[in-house]
Amino acid sequence: MYRKTIILLMAVALMAATSLLSLPVHSQTTLSAGDIAIVGANFDNPDEFAFMLLENVSAGTEIKFTDRGWTAAGSFRPGEGVIIWTASFNRQAGEVVLFTDPPSGEFGEEGSFALSSTGDQILAYMGPDDAALFLYGFNSQDTGWQPDATSSNESALPAGLVEGTTAVALDEIDNAVWNCNAASLVNAVLASVGDPANWTGSNTERQAMPVTELCVSLPLAVTLTSFTASARADHVLVAWETLSELNNAGFNLYRSATPEAPETLLATVPSQAPGGSQGATYQFQDFDVIPGQTYWYWLESIAVTGAMTLHGPVSVLFQAPAAVTLGGFQADQSNPSPGTRWLPVLIGLMLFSAVGWPVAGRALERRL
Repeated sequence: MYRKTIILLMAVALMAATSLLSLPVHSQTTLSAGDIAIVGANFDNPDEFAFMLLENVSAGTEIKFTDRGWTAAGSFRPGEGVIIWTASFNRQAGEVVLFTDPPSGEFGEEGSFALSSTGDQILAYMGPDDAALFLYGFNSQDTGWQPDATSSNESALPAGLVEGTTAVALDEIDNAVWNCNAASLVNAVLASVGDPANWTGSNTERQAMPVTELCVSLPLAVTLTSFTASARADHVLVAWETLSELNNAGFNLYRSATPEAPETLLATVPSQAPGGSQGATYQFQDFDVIPGQTYWYWLESIAVTGAMTLHGPVSVLFQAPAAVTLGGFQADQSNPSPGTRWLPVLIGLMLFSAVGWPVAGRALERRL
């Protein structure tokens, strides 16, 4: 009994260690000024702003957005709040991310973030407040940045940000949006966003925030024709097929227990046709599944440039195979089947294999 208990505990420990090893490990992407741009904001309630990524961003990357002004002394004005965005999966340059109050999903809050309809600012940065690495600045108060943050509506332009390139200042307006178009290229966004002439807005009407598809043309690493997940007897079979892989280096396959976002990286699969106009088929067998559980799968194509595009999710309910039960089986002695007539012979052969010819022979004689 003691030995069985030890073996059971070792098995449980091994399963726990395996589960820990399967957890995704995320590392931040270190960004610099101009790697994002704020492309819209609604100061009228509910607060809302949108930003565009201008570099690929890894899952786990954290960017902070504050309505606190920057003082002439080189620090944040006390009070107000910070919105913290944490990427839950890898993001591609050109994607637009939208925040709408109250914070949820990828967004959290420290303090009290509240945009003022009488003028305010949004500063995007990474790192701690006393060593902030500024990424972009947005100001909508008076006609430009102020020399100091003497009130909650004012802000100086932080060192490292440049008006017209990594910062934009609009004549005070409650709700404003950058006018983007599908012909825009990622490397041309900063100059366009930094020009106030490319913005429109209203003090009475909220503005529709930009969306990725309308703002930039993102290169497709792969043309996907199918992506499926199906339950098998003891695993889930994930399969996908491509039409072409002109700019594709490979795939990341993720799984999650919810449809919200990818959680566990299952495999990194190299392209079978890198840079080719021909497609390929792929399969992955996921044995780490539990009966009665629904799973969601995401496929991330990776371009040779490093850009990533997420596909999915697809879902499947994994069920254990049902047990087979035989019922109502009986022999009809009045009309034995051919198999029944040979049954004594089969029994004799079995006895022979166990005890030898003499005993088997006597058994056959008695039966026949």
